[in-house]
Amino acid sequence: MKLRQKMFIGSAILAVVPVVITGLFTSQIASTLGQQALTESAQSHITSVRDSKKNQIEDYFTSLFNQIRIYADTSTTID
Repeated sequence: MKLRQKMFIGSAILAVVPVVITGLFTSQIASTLGQQALTESAQSHITSVRDSKKNQIEDYFTSLFNQIRIYADTSTTID
């Protein structure tokens, strides 16, 4: 091989290796950050669903308690 070809191949390797390494590190960091963002989003969604269901259950039992109190106060129940 001529010196010119050796220099070209050496330069190409010196240019490509850092780009590949940087790409690998960047993709790893992006993957980690993306996973964290998805986890936080899922936890936030689950928390909001939990709070919504809690409010629905509390409203249901409040309504049920009020209906029982109304039925207890009616004249047909008292007699």
